[in-house]
Amino acid sequence: MKIAVVISGLARYPEQGFSFLERIIRQSEHHIDIFAGVWSIDTIPDHIACKLKGVSYIPYDLRNKLHALLEDNYLSTKLFSLNCVTEQHAGLIAHMAACTEFKNVLGDYDLIVKWRWDLAMMPGDFELICSNYTSNVHDITTDITSIQNEYPIMNEVVFAANPSIMLSTFTPVEEKFLHLGRELQLDVLKEGSKLQIGGLFSHAKLVKLSGFNVSTVPFKWALLRKNILDNLEYLNYQQIDFFIKLQKGADRVRDFELKKINSSTLRSV
Repeated sequence: MKIAVVISGLARYPEQGFSFLERIIRQSEHHIDIFAGVWSIDTIPDHIACKLKGVSYIPYDLRNKLHALLEDNYLSTKLFSLNCVTEQHAGLIAHMAACTEFKNVLGDYDLIVKWRWDLAMMPGDFELICSNYTSNVHDITTDITSIQNEYPIMNEVVFAANPSIMLSTFTPVEEKFLHLGRELQLDVLKEGSKLQIGGLFSHAKLVKLSGFNVSTVPFKWALLRKNILDNLEYLNYQQIDFFIKLQKGADRVRDFELKKINSSTLRSV
């Protein structure tokens, strides 16, 4: 099978995350090419960039332009505040922009896998994604979905679909984001404050609007939160649970530091 891995989003720990992707490529029986949509505020090391099939730098102000697009179409409400677009939907916008940039070549692949720079995954879990695709070729595959207040929530870190589904769901970026905005506006008018809007909800919303289903398979992943290049023996672990534990521990430290900063800011006001 010919697979395109599309990396998007902020370039967090690119060298660490790319080590896991290279391990997957070495052990996989599939032909895997890597494409990257990189925010214009980021840089990718040359020794990584030269291994990519395609690299595109996405203007960082695209997020502001999409917010302006919503305003121009009378969709600027509290739901579509600048923060909602630029922060909560940044990951979605990055993936949409990357797929839009490489749309003409991605159609030649059997499977597209959405990826992040800071993603850690073992080869066996990647193969679960591939094997699920062969039996659910008409679905988007992710690790988990949930229902919150009767609305579907979809993981946005890694998911996969055949090119026709992935590209028709998420490209072109301007057209699809405006379509999303109009549909969410209708939901707000119908549901009012019950509707909880965020990037995870919007990923699932676009899939539903495109007429496709989401299937789940229990693959595991973690986001890298510490510099594992100082501890290369981490890469020898055969289970992802260690990295999930590492991630959660670092997240707790981060949240504690943010809480201290916020508390200090409030006292100074």
